[in-house]
Amino acid sequence: MKRLLYCIFQHDGREAPAEWGPEMAVVHCHDLAVATSPWSDEEPANRFHNDLDVARLVAYEKTIAVLHSTRTVVPLRFGCVMEDRSQIVRLLEEHEAEFAQLLGQLEGLAEMGLRVWWESPPEEPLPRAPGARYLAAARVRQAGLSPLEERWADQLCGPLEGFYVQQKREARPVTSPYPPGGRLLSLHFLVARTAAEDFRERVQRLALPGEVKVLISGPWPPYNFVDHAGP
Repeated sequence: MKRLLYCIFQHDGREAPAEWGPEMAVVHCHDLAVATSPWSDEEPANRFHNDLDVARLVAYEKTIAVLHSTRTVVPLRFGCVMEDRSQIVRLLEEHEAEFAQLLGQLEGLAEMGLRVWWESPPEEPLPRAPGARYLAAARVRQAGLSPLEERWADQLCGPLEGFYVQQKREARPVTSPYPPGGRLLSLHFLVARTAAEDFRERVQRLALPGEVKVLISGPWPPYNFVDHAGP
C-alpha cells in the first residue's frame, strides 16, 4: 500500500510511539528513518494541488512539528507519496549521504519566519530598457524581490546579524487576509533552537515605519531550508 512520508530523522531503534496514532509507522534503513502513514490507492498523489484537504494538511504539519520538538528532522512537503515500504527503503539508501549531511547541518536549529507588509508597495523608477522592464514586472508578479525590497530586507536583516545562521527571502503581492494593493516580504531565518526567544525579542525591538506591519512566527521545522530534499 502507498505511504505518505512526513520527515526524515536519525533512526534511534524505536518504532512509532503510541501517541503518534495507530496509522503512523517508521520505515528505517541503516541510520535513517522516515515517519509514514497509509495513502489510499484511490487518492491521487497530486490531490493537494487542487482540492487540498486543509484539515489533513494541518494534521500533517502538526505531526512533523511534534517530531521536530524532540529531534532534528528533514521535513518533506505534503504529497510526498511512495508505492510501498521497499521503495521508501530504496529512497533512504540512494540518498543516505544527502540526508545525513542535511541532518548534520540542521542539528540544533529551527526556522523563524518574519512577514513584512506594506499597505502600499514601495515605489521605484521602472528601468528604461524593455528587457529590464519585463524582468522587473516578472519580479512583482512572482516571488522575486525588487532592488528596493532587497534594500529593505538588508535593513531588516542587518540588526539581526548574529542571531541566525542562514536566511532566505521572497516577496509577493499580498492576498487575503491582507488588504489588496500591498506587498508581502517574507524572510526565513535558520536559528539555534536555544536562541529562538532571543531572536523574537530582537525582532520586536526593530524600529520600523508606521505603514509597515511585521508578523513573526516560529520556531518551526526548517521547511524553507530543505527545498531540494525528497524524491
